[in-house]
Amino acid sequence: MGGNRRGYAATKFLIYTAISGILILGAFLGLTWLSGATTFDYDVQMSQNLPLFQQFILLGALLIGFGIKIPLFPFHTWLPDAHVEASTPVSVLLAGVLLKLGTYGLLRFGLGLFPEAWAILSPWLASWAAVSVLYGSLAAIAQQDMKKMVAYSSIGHMGYVLLACAAATPLSVLGTVFQMISHGLISALLFLLVGIVYKKTGTRDLRVLRGLLNPERGLPLVGSLMVLGVMASAGIPGMVGFISEFLVFRGSIVSFGPQTLVCMIGSGLTAVYFLLLVNRAFFGRLSIGPVTVPAEIDLCLPPVQWSERIPALVLALLITFFGLQPALVTRWTESTTTALVGSLPAAIAQTPACPSSTQNCPL
Repeated sequence: MGGNRRGYAATKFLIYTAISGILILGAFLGLTWLSGATTFDYDVQMSQNLPLFQQFILLGALLIGFGIKIPLFPFHTWLPDAHVEASTPVSVLLAGVLLKLGTYGLLRFGLGLFPEAWAILSPWLASWAAVSVLYGSLAAIAQQDMKKMVAYSSIGHMGYVLLACAAATPLSVLGTVFQMISHGLISALLFLLVGIVYKKTGTRDLRVLRGLLNPERGLPLVGSLMVLGVMASAGIPGMVGFISEFLVFRGSIVSFGPQTLVCMIGSGLTAVYFLLLVNRAFFGRLSIGPVTVPAEIDLCLPPVQWSERIPALVLALLITFFGLQPALVTRWTESTTTALVGSLPAAIAQTPACPSSTQNCPL
């Protein structure tokens, strides 16, 4: 069951998704028509022979279309409403899977089909990424709803993908793929835990929740996993979030230093708003309301069932495991991302910030 405004959120999501799909489909049809191709085969859809003006128009349609799906500022307004009004399983799927369709499309079709136009627009794209990261982080700090805070954090973290794609170095593109996996695991865990908190307490309001980490009457396992999840999202070493952000920032700073530094500030702000969340909701004396519950009152929250624990524990295990063994992910994708960057014009394919093989990389 969704929230009270689920009809409004669903309609808004449908409209944004329809506009996104129309733009993407129009770009593909336009590319086929203008290039004179007789098939939609990816290998045939090359834009090198098109005038730059036409490439900019088609690439712009893809950027807006996939920017809505990711989402990037200012095409993000559907996401907080959709998350807040959606049920927990839908929020998990939305953040963990659906948003990655936009980031994959940006990398595979935006960068892959229009490398020449992408190279010219890349400084503007990097600046767009920096604005989106900073906006998402600052908006998250201002939230009082736990779910809305996690939703705005997704907007900020998806900006890292655009930054890495704009830089288009072997290391940054590898970081793009790792960031997709990292954010999928972390956001799924955070939304799952927020859903458990709401189910057990009936609220997500940080102004009324206190002391949920209480070992006897609160939600100690949920609180512990929440601390792990926010540490991973903030890029603490040993977690999968640190690896993805390191790859993105290390691969991008060579090409776009100022924009990468702004994104690093946004990464630091992640620790700020998630520290506010954990401190307000999980520490202190147990309370669900404006008045702190006295110790003599036996307020005891319902226990967390194993059907709720197991998915959260699996996600937490994967976040830690891939943070300690990132090569298990990078070796699957490195050959593909390196080949993609190698096929780009010299104007955009920058000197790699790390040897072409991660065998010799510090990671």
